[in-house]
Formats: sequence, C-alpha cells, structure tokens
Amino acid sequence: MARTDNGTNSNHPANFSGNESVPPLLGIDYQLYFSIIQIINIAMMVPSIAFFVCITAIIFGEASLRENSRYVLFSNLLTCDTCFLTSSVIITSLIWQHQRYGLAACYTYVIISSTLNHCGVLCVTLMSFERYVAVCHPLHHAAWFNRRATALSLAAIWALASVCQVVRGGVVLAGTAAGAAEPPLNVTSSCSTYVIDAAMPNADVLVTLRELPNAVFFTACAVTQTFAYVRIVAAARRAAATASDRASNARRATNTVALHAVQLFLYLCALSNTLLLMLFTLVTSDARVIGVLRINAYLVIFFGSRFVAPLVYGLRDKELRRHFRKRVACRYFAASTGKVDAASN
Repeated sequence: MARTDNGTNSNHPANFSGNESVPPLLGIDYQLYFSIIQIINIAMMVPSIAFFVCITAIIFGEASLRENSRYVLFSNLLTCDTCFLTSSVIITSLIWQHQRYGLAACYTYVIISSTLNHCGVLCVTLMSFERYVAVCHPLHHAAWFNRRATALSLAAIWALASVCQVVRGGVVLAGTAAGAAEPPLNVTSSCSTYVIDAAMPNADVLVTLRELPNAVFFTACAVTQTFAYVRIVAAARRAAATASDRASNARRATNTVALHAVQLFLYLCALSNTLLLMLFTLVTSDARVIGVLRINAYLVIFFGSRFVAPLVYGLRDKELRRHFRKRVACRYFAASTGKVDAASN
C-alpha cells in the first residue's frame, strides 16, 4: 500500500481506494472496513452541516452577534470545518464507488482540503489570541478586534493558508506542461500525492511546498496558543484569588482553556502526518496494520478537532444558547398559532 498524502492529510481514507487485493486483517474484510469508515464519515458530516447552518443563521441574524468579532471568527471556523468535512466525504464517496479521475481533479481536491485545514488552524489560533486580548487587555480589545480589523485578519488567514497551495498546484501544472507523464489512474484515483509528486520533474519543490507550511504553522500556532492560554489561566487565577464572586468565571475560563488546548492539539497533529507515519512504521511493518492505524488517526484527529469547536464556542456559549432557544420558541409558537388559526377556519 503506497504512502499517500493530500497535502496535510496523509491519513485520509481517500488515500485508500478499497480496490487493493489484500487478505483480511484480524478476520476483517478490508472493503467492509472501509465501507464502515465511510458510513461513519457521513454520519459525522450530517450533524456538522446542520450545526453550521443553524449557528450561522443565528450569528448573522442577530446584530449583537454579527458585530462581535468572537462570533465572526467562530462562523469562519465553522465554514472551514464544514467545507473540509463535506469535501472529504465527497472525494471518499467517489473512490468507494470506484470512480476514476485524473491529476487535475486530484490536485484540485488537494489544494482545497489543504487550504481549509490550514485556515482552520490559523483561525483557532486567532480566536485564542482574541480571548487573550479580551481577558488580559480588555481596554485594547475594541480597537484591535473591531469589524475592519477582524475582516483584515480573516483575509490574511485565507491568504496565508492558500498561497503555498496555489503555488503548489501551479508547479504541478508546470511540470505536466513540461512533458512529464501523468501518473497512472490507479494512483490519481486514490489521490496519492506522494507518488504524484515523485513522478513530477520538480519533486523537490513540491515536497518543500507541502512540508514547509506545515512546519511554520505548527511552530507559530503552538507558540501563540501556549503564550495566550498561560496568560489567560494566570489572569483567571488572579481574579479567583482577589474576588470570590469571580471564582466561577475563573473556573469557566480554565475549562475553556482545556478545551482549546485539546482542539488545537488535534489541529496541530493534523500538520504532523509525516511524524505519525514514522511512529506507525516503528510499531509495525505490516502495511495493512499501518493503513488501519492511519484511517483511525484520521477519524480522531480530523473529525475530532472539528467536533471540539462546537463544544467550545457553540454549546457552551450562553448567548448562542439564548438566541437558539428564542428562535426555537418563536418557531414553535408560530407553528402552534398557525394550527389554531387553521382549526378555527
């Protein structure tokens, strides 16, 4: 089984076409196992889309929320995560249906998924910094995170997340135009970019463009996250020590810090797939076992990080819960009133 990578996601199930003729592992048929994974993918995507639609409607339907930088950043994160999950399920579904597609389609998906994943990492880091400013420098928060500053920050995030990926796609296009043979269909059909990159005349450039953003983002985001939340926890402890009535706020801040740490840890793990693959090869040399480990790692890292976000910013947020209950109550009241009017007529 070939080593594969979709830019930042070498554990993606799309990298295992399910067409390979391999013996069962521990009595489990590979095709059946991949089918179960695909069902899990779809089952996890559906509530994510529903949550995205619901929360986005609430945020942009309430002036107090859409003017708040915290919720604008959250809606951007939800957009990245939902689009990432949807594109992942679509490409995996095509592979499970044994659909064939060429280099252009494969690398288009690579660019999109890599950009969305990097954008999510940067957005979580920016949200962490926003909470740091709100807690530790409240007098500067209104100036640093007004509407214009937030819009510029999001534009910078999307630019940083996409620039290397667009250049990477251009390098592949240039290599193809230079006369390099397009990889065979059994390679591109599973989006095996390790193999595709190796087949290009400018393979070293492609590897650099693939790994350099991961290393830079991993380091920068880890340092920023650590700094922000060490300061937030310290501020929360000081508040709890000096004012007993703020002790509950300090506990909530500490809980939020823990959830943020888990979320960013999963995001950053997504940028270290090469390291994960090295660890898996140290554990076993069986390609089938490594394949199963990589798919399970994909479910935990890529889907897990995208389920922590609603927990941190959505379900635990009092304002979002209040507006959600208000909208549900209004819909229920309108439906009940309509039924009464229909009955009276």
